[in-house]
Amino acid sequence: MSTRGRTTRDIGRRSIDAGRRHLLERHGWAVRELFAADVHRRPRRIDTLEAVAVLLGLDPSTLTIT
Repeated sequence: MSTRGRTTRDIGRRSIDAGRRHLLERHGWAVRELFAADVHRRPRRIDTLEAVAVLLGLDPSTLTIT
């Protein structure tokens, strides 16, 4: 596939994802995009878990993250 085709596909995928995200947000959902590093790399995992705790109304300082 040419670079142009890949770029067009990526833009189309991003457009679909953005539409879904906007729909969820209009219905009151909080949306956080996650990447592999947000799960597998400790500093980003901690940040992600603390952010999710806040979205759930929990105090991040009460979490035990290993």
